[in-house]
Amino acid sequence: MNYNYSEIAGKIRQERKKARLSQEELCDVVHISRNTLSEFESAKGLSLGNLRLETLLEMCRVFKCDVGYLLGEYEERTRTIADICSLTELSEEAVEVLCRKHIMTDEEREELFYDLPDEVKESAGIHSPDDILDCSFSIDRQALDTLFMSRGFANFTRSINECANARHDDLLSARQYEYERELIFAVQFRAAKIAEEIINAAKKEK
Repeated sequence: MNYNYSEIAGKIRQERKKARLSQEELCDVVHISRNTLSEFESAKGLSLGNLRLETLLEMCRVFKCDVGYLLGEYEERTRTIADICSLTELSEEAVEVLCRKHIMTDEEREELFYDLPDEVKESAGIHSPDDILDCSFSIDRQALDTLFMSRGFANFTRSINECANARHDDLLSARQYEYERELIFAVQFRAAKIAEEIINAAKKEK
């Protein structure tokens, strides 16, 4: 594979800043000189020949990502998430939430808050790390399976998408206002139908 060294340099610089580390701090952790890191981050003299595997693996440990991500082989932070995103067309953030298996710490919640794109935070009404709900589904896998396999789930998600894409201008016409109310009602109605379907299925099993 042909590697884009400018892209690799950009990833190293980007991930260091995301981790809120100075060049000196990262150098101390991965045991390289600041001059070497500066060369890596500017792509000067950067090659797979002088980027030792040990250094690369240490950076991945610090940045919590796979080597393939840092080398630009895929956009997602891990190969597993990249494969799931490819199959489901979900965003990386959504897949990370679904794959999370433990209760989020305050540090993780804060890290996720700063990593989320502004448009995602705005649309979800997230204004601080405290607004991010616990993303642990470790005890709810069966519930998720049941939800995803229900017949009305596709219509439900389609309704949510329509709501998310609806206009939210301050000066809505009466017609547009009624249209948005209908969208919200559609989401609520389809959610209720899914709940009814799941309850009926549970009754039949008994």
